[in-house]
Amino acid sequence: MAIIFFPNNISTLILERKTMKLYFLIAITIITSLFISGCAALQSNTSTVSVNNVNLEALRSSEYDVIGETNGNATQTTILGCISYGDMGTLIIPLPIIGSFFIIPGGKVIEDIAKYNAVRNKEGGDALISPRSERTSVFIPGLYTKETVTIRAKAIKIKERK
Repeated sequence: MAIIFFPNNISTLILERKTMKLYFLIAITIITSLFISGCAALQSNTSTVSVNNVNLEALRSSEYDVIGETNGNATQTTILGCISYGDMGTLIIPLPIIGSFFIIPGGKVIEDIAKYNAVRNKEGGDALISPRSERTSVFIPGLYTKETVTIRAKAIKIKERK
């Protein structure tokens, strides 16, 4: 046995359908306008960045010479979670139980060291453009960790500003 519900007033049903169509059209209008609209930003002709109240300006291609490809790498090794050595320096952590699970992460620091080594490896190099990094890690929890980062980039020589 099925129960069929008929509203007392047919005009109520028609009004509800019109209201639903109106809400649907409003929602479609809002979604469409969000997709079509964009954000506008005013930009200056210079690309200046402020870091710690120091203004840094990007170099233009006329302000440097590309002197060639270079690469640099950095490695950090941790043994037994308490003795760490490599390009970040040597660190001994005398923690008897916790030390065996303590890992010295290289992260951003080891990548910066690899970039520095890449600049240093190219005679006359001042900076890098288009750096590409490759990271390899060996991880045995509590026993051994080795992280190596290799940077390949183009070395540049900055021209003297007049």
